[in-house]
Amino acid sequence: IRDFNVNQQFMLHIDDDLYLDLKTLKDMMFASNNPNNSNGTRIFTQAHNRIFCLDKALMKSDGFGTYPHRKGKYIITEREFSKERFPAACAGTAFMFSYSLTKRLVNEIPNSMPIRLEDIYVTGILRQLAKIPNPIVIRPKLVDHLKSNLVLFEKRISSMEQDEV
Repeated sequence: IRDFNVNQQFMLHIDDDLYLDLKTLKDMMFASNNPNNSNGTRIFTQAHNRIFCLDKALMKSDGFGTYPHRKGKYIITEREFSKERFPAACAGTAFMFSYSLTKRLVNEIPNSMPIRLEDIYVTGILRQLAKIPNPIVIRPKLVDHLKSNLVLFEKRISSMEQDEV
């Protein structure tokens, strides 16, 4: 990322089994840039310095993140992460941030111990080291979990085709 001159505004991470409602996302982003907008979607005016959770946040009511699993499928050892709780983060299913934040996040990699939970590592640990505020959860939720749900998948494809007409 440091070596490429990319002219992009946002980085988007999304799992391959999700449907992203791009139309609503685009509408919300354009509404944010409209000074006459008063419908509450001006959240993207903060896009230059925030990470946006498009599905779920891994954040408790006190603003801190979840507890590391010390056994099981998502084990994180004390050596990998010694603190009692993770920083607030987005679930790895879907999140986005302005491309300008990428450099700040990448610059913190040498100051951290990578963990295999990329969502917590990028939107939690690196975010906190880069002194970026807690993520913002976007509502309404902009993703659906398809998980082999062919009926939902077909409905989404149909609605996309109708939007193009």
